Amino acid sequence: LYPQEGGVLIEVQACLRLFGGLRRLLRRTRALADAAGVEVRLGCAPTALGAWLLASAPVARRRCLREPSHTRLLDRVPLLALAGLLSLRPTQWTLFESLGLRTLGALRALPREGLQRRFGPALASTLDRAYGLAPDPRPCFEPPERFELKRELLHRADSAELLSAAVAALLPALTGWLRLRWQAASVLRLHLGHDS
Repeated sequence: LYPQEGGVLIEVQACLRLFGGLRRLLRRTRALADAAGVEVRLGCAPTALGAWLLASAPVARRRCLREPSHTRLLDRVPLLALAGLLSLRPTQWTLFESLGLRTLGALRALPREGLQRRFGPALASTLDRAYGLAPDPRPCFEPPERFELKRELLHRADSAELLSAAVAALLPALTGWLRLRWQAASVLRLHLGHDS
């Protein structure tokens, strides 16, 4: 599990057989997201950055597991998908338009030396990592050492039942945190605050 701004990257290659293949895993992921009320856009690729670009781009097909189809799909991704990954200047985006570049494939077709000179090494490095031409090490997700969650009640709570319901809504998050850390809780500390 790798945190990424605006989403999550998950390495699933090792567990595909456990879940009955990619399609079943994606169906289960979508069902879990729907049950949680979260809207998801899923992308699958041999590289983490490739999957991220496929998920965030307005393309018809967002899944591939093999290298040739991965390259073909990424080549069709619009250049605007890079906006969330790179901080390019407005003049550089204008240069893309004036050169008639619309997709990652068209950008990759440019001579590499000129690409690095005009846009800097970060663009070429990002493309290499997306296409699997360079390693893309990522820090794994580490849950926080302490679990702390706040909940503000929408109206005054005059009974223990209302407080119990508010606390019960926090328990699934605590349970998830405990599972990630392979721990258990024997004591819960609850702090109640008053309006004034």
